Amino acid sequence: MSFPRKIQIITFVLSASFLLLALFPPRLAASALSLTWDPNTEGDLAGYKVYYGVQSRDYDFVIDVGDVTQYTVMGLEPETQYYFALTAYDTSWNESDLSAEVSAVTGLTHLVIAGAGSYPPDGGWIEAFAEDYSHEHWSRVRWGAYNSVNGEARVATGDIDGDGRDEIVLGLGPVAGDPSIPGGRFEVLDDDYTHLAWGQINWPPYNSANGETWPACGDVDGDGRDEIVVGLGPVSDDPSYPGGWLEVFTYDSGSVVHSAWVRVNWREYNTQNGETRPACGDVDGDGRDEIVLGLGPVSGDPNYPGGWFEVLDNDYSHLVWGRVKWSPYNSANGETRPACGDVDGDGRDEIVIGLGQGGDGWLEVFDDVSSGHAHLAWPRVQWGPYNSANGETRPACGDVDGDGRDEIVIGLGPVSGDPNYPGGWFEVLDNDYSHLDWGRVKWSPYNSTNGESWPAVKK
Repeated sequence: MSFPRKIQIITFVLSASFLLLALFPPRLAASALSLTWDPNTEGDLAGYKVYYGVQSRDYDFVIDVGDVTQYTVMGLEPETQYYFALTAYDTSWNESDLSAEVSAVTGLTHLVIAGAGSYPPDGGWIEAFAEDYSHEHWSRVRWGAYNSVNGEARVATGDIDGDGRDEIVLGLGPVAGDPSIPGGRFEVLDDDYTHLAWGQINWPPYNSANGETWPACGDVDGDGRDEIVVGLGPVSDDPSYPGGWLEVFTYDSGSVVHSAWVRVNWREYNTQNGETRPACGDVDGDGRDEIVLGLGPVSGDPNYPGGWFEVLDNDYSHLVWGRVKWSPYNSANGETRPACGDVDGDGRDEIVIGLGQGGDGWLEVFDDVSSGHAHLAWPRVQWGPYNSANGETRPACGDVDGDGRDEIVIGLGPVSGDPNYPGGWFEVLDNDYSHLDWGRVKWSPYNSTNGESWPAVKK
């Protein structure tokens, strides 16, 4: 018998909920995990066995689940990392070798994190929020010189070390007149917010011309650990930098290591702007994350980017183009800010596209690629004055209420000359796109001076 292929954990299964004691989502207890796998094709296949335990490749338990390709393992301890593998057996009880291993942590709380915008000379801050969006933790970019001249913190989260908990990757914004800061750098924080490593784009000419970084995280190669995908910013006076490039890194033994260079498949855009804003998610349901590339605006030429975004497969080949379904926006701005999340709970990520200034608070949700990436919905920020004053939307996705489906967190952009908008606010939409809650950065001087937010969701 051959071993089962492409085993994956598809969702947390919630076994119980607590009474609602306040006006915010209650903590839910997860004591089960669901597995799914590709079927074997042998004619004498009789079934599968699930092996699991709390040590890698050392399994304390085995369950004969029969001839199915999905099974929910019950009775697991909360906030514990479990390891799973499968075998297949035939009608003569011959059993295969163990499959590849997958792991997950049960019952982890998903936290909203907000990175602040530029705020010299006291920038570089990020804030983590508890379930009721009260303050939980402050952290800061470990680079005083950068914090004093810019301090913008662009947040991404992902399990880059394979321990079942998300680390934090902080991308940095440009510093006019001094490209040595940020110089292509980004910082990696552990799941407890301590410093893990610095990374840097492996392209000195870009680093000395602009050097800003747009991070995302996703398990592109399917090894159970997320890669770090870093997009580059535009260089207006030299279209050869960045030219549509982004760089993929892995985290290994305390270091950030180059893995691949990837490029937007649109030569004209690459020479006009070339900015890349990545997001990662399993948008085709193959168990590995794809890369969704949002594109930056080109002043004076509405053809670029025109509301387009590109989806790359997990081998970095072109998978599909998508486009915002709003012609006036596409011709006036057209920049795209992607996020990925399983909003409808089908085990495949949807693509959520935020819009730039002039987007009137809208964002567009597209179905997963395997379902044809069709338009699903137009959610909107529930704040009319902000929408008319700026309207920029910066989405992130994650299961912030513990219901097994991803919500959408919308960060807001700055409004020059009016500190009331956005004032440090971000909005959380439920998975039916209805308003769930508002959260706010707990720093009044920042809120009244800039107030923009770069959100992410961390487990």
